Parts: sequence; C-alpha cells; structure tokens
Amino acid sequence: MAFETKPKFVTFDMNGTLIKFAINDTMRDVLGDRLPAEVADEYLRICKAYRIDECMGAYKPFQQIVADSMKRASHKVGIEFRTDEAREVYDRIPTWGPYPGVTAALNRLAEAVPLVIITNSDTAVAERLAANLQAPFEVIITAEQMGCYKPRLAAFEYMFDKLGVTPDELVHVSASPMYDHRPRPSWASRRRSTSTAASSTTSPGSATNGSPTSPTSRSSSACRAPPPSKGVPGTDESATTSNRKGRLAFRSSRGPGSGSARPR
Repeated sequence: MAFETKPKFVTFDMNGTLIKFAINDTMRDVLGDRLPAEVADEYLRICKAYRIDECMGAYKPFQQIVADSMKRASHKVGIEFRTDEAREVYDRIPTWGPYPGVTAALNRLAEAVPLVIITNSDTAVAERLAANLQAPFEVIITAEQMGCYKPRLAAFEYMFDKLGVTPDELVHVSASPMYDHRPRPSWASRRRSTSTAASSTTSPGSATNGSPTSPTSRSSSACRAPPPSKGVPGTDESATTSNRKGRLAFRSSRGPGSGSARPR
C-alpha cells in the first residue's frame, strides 16, 4: 500500500468504526418486555444523548457511563432502572465483532504502517475487542489510560504524546464526527518539537499488555470541550481522514459504523 506522505502511524477509533457497536440491540434484548414498544425508540435515542453527555464530564469507568445514561433515560421515559441490567449490557460489549471485511483490510494495512487504537473503552474491554479484530496493533490507547473520553482534546493530546508524534505525522480513521472529528481543527494548531514529544512518550508496548499507563501532565480536569462543528451527531454522516502533503485532510463517507453515539 502506497502513501503520498507515509504516516508514522494509522490510528483508529474502534467501536462503531471497526467493531459493530450493537448497544441498542443489546439494551432491547436485556430489557425485554420491560421496554415498551411505544417508548423503545425514544429510550434508545435518549440513552445515546446521555452517553455523550456523560463522556464530557469528569472521568469515570465506562461501566458507570453505561449505567448512568441508562438510569437517566429510564427516568425520562418512566420505566424502572435496574443496576443488574446495566451491568449485563456492559458485560456483553466484549462479545461484539468487526464489520465484514475489516480484519482483512487491517492486516493488509499493517504490512505498510503500524496500527494504533484510541478508544473510549475501558482497558480490559478494549483488549478483548481488539482481539476480536484479529489484526496486529502496536498500541491500544483507552479512556482508562487517558483519564478522559473523546472528544475531549486531552484525549488526543495524550495520544500524540504517547506515540511521540505531531498531528501531521499520522492518519486518524473514524466513522464518528461527534467523537473523533470535531476536535480536528485544534490538531492543526498543535505544534511542538519532536524532541519534546519523545521526552513525554511512554513505551508503546505498555498499552498492549493490559498495563494502564499514567496520563501525562494533562489530567482529566484539563480536558476542554471541542470547538463547534458542522457535523450533526446522531445522523448517518461520517468521515475518514487521509494524510496529504503532511496535513490532515478530511473527506465525507458513509461507513458502516456511522450514526451511533457510542464509546469509540
């Protein structure tokens, strides 16, 4: 595979881009008859909005993000919230698999450039989902390691420091305008020397063996909300990125994972 300007890494959002994010089907199945047909669609829509909202607050494990968003949505539509059901929804996440063709494409790409995952999953869940992809990843970066969730800018700053790169040295691929592409305008303005990047980077291998690394000096309290975007969350709009002449360039696409608000 040839690149006009070869990136040092290709980084991927995972859930909804590589992995089919089946949380709506899972919630329908777990709640069963307790989720009346007349409120089911509204419940799922509200859960999606609340997951985004929960990700923008102070860091907490994704299990709690799932539970809190389900609790708020249950209250909104007038059904009983049950902690055990929220736990069952979370426990099923590692069983989800990739979209068709993803595994073969990743393995071909890995022959040309190192692959990295940056995901809003917890570390243990991310490793199980990455294993489901059956492709080689140099680094798996998780919200648990970063101390915050995408789309907060500190998540991407952590990634740049971890990999020892500047934004124009990688290609980022995601089906989510909300979680991954809204922060993109700030990437272009982030400039720092390679030596500074290298000094603040931990060993890439530490993220792949299940040992969470401590976030850099940018703590979750330093996370900032992303700038406004023309992207419309919750629609079928999606985007991919490409590296052209050393700059991150964007083009629209309609990938299989678009349109779901989920932990990326």
